[in-house]
Amino acid sequence: MKNLRSQFQKGFTLLEILVSIAIFAIIAAGIAGTMNQMTKLTKKLKVREATILSGQIALDRLQRDLQMAYNEKTQHSPSLFKATNIGTGPEITFSFFDTDIKILFKKRTSGVMLAHYSLEKDDNGTLKLLRAEGPLYLADKIKDEHSSILASGILDLKVEYYDARNDLWQDNWDTAAPATVGAFPTAVRVTITTVNPEIPRDEWKAKNLKLSTEFLILNESEVLPL
Repeated sequence: MKNLRSQFQKGFTLLEILVSIAIFAIIAAGIAGTMNQMTKLTKKLKVREATILSGQIALDRLQRDLQMAYNEKTQHSPSLFKATNIGTGPEITFSFFDTDIKILFKKRTSGVMLAHYSLEKDDNGTLKLLRAEGPLYLADKIKDEHSSILASGILDLKVEYYDARNDLWQDNWDTAAPATVGAFPTAVRVTITTVNPEIPRDEWKAKNLKLSTEFLILNESEVLPL
């Protein structure tokens, strides 16, 4: 009778072990599932963060330069604003103040620079926003200046220019053209669509990000207020 009880106790202990192993396996599977979900979520957040960052950097720099666009109508010295649309998108060249404080002076030519923005196709199928800078007297050679990449992963970039004289938005502008001679746009509207090119291409349409902003060109707003 004693041996039978002993065998029963040993059998019960083995059953407990098996139950414990089963419970541990269930808990481990739950933890693994949670960790997997957290990893996927972290990856999604990083993809989204990269997409937002790329678009925001492009918008911020373009806005900062354009707001400081230097207009000869206000400053009484040579200036330039030319914006056209080519195969890859907008190409913009304009004179601007290299420091914010120079906007306070009605006539001052020192510190005037030329900025050139353009888009270039990337190997991954998206576009890169390029920026070149040089002195105003090298306007004819600005495209030959070294360009830095401001943002990548761009799917589309649209820039519009507000003509306060005619109360309309235009896709192009040229201070040398008869319709806009000597004048800068009063405001600019920029819309940019970006995506993280590391995600599969068939997901770009669903996971891209569109950012848009409108702002005054500070020099021109003194002449042609909205």
